[in-house]
Amino acid sequence: MNAINRPCSVANLDPANDNVPYQDEAAFDVRDLVDVDEVMEREQLGPNGGVLWAMEEVETNFDWLEQQLEQCGREFRVKTTIKICG
Repeated sequence: MNAINRPCSVANLDPANDNVPYQDEAAFDVRDLVDVDEVMEREQLGPNGGVLWAMEEVETNFDWLEQQLEQCGREFRVKTTIKICG
C-alpha cells in the first residue's frame, strides 16, 4: 500500500506468529494481549488447542482489538476472514 501512496497500518493478528519481520513498524501485535506459547504452557494445551484458546481470548477482549484499530486512524483497512471447515 505504501508503494502506491495509500495510507495503511500493519499489525500482527496471529497470536501464534513468532516470526514477525515487520515487528518494529507494526501498529500493534495481538501477542501483546495473548501469546500462544504462554497459553500452551499455562493451560497445558497443544498447538491447536493453544490457538483456539488464544482466539477465544481475542474474541472475549474484542474491545481491545477495536481500540487498537481505532488508534490506526486510517481510511483503508484490509479485512481478512478465517474460515475453519470441519
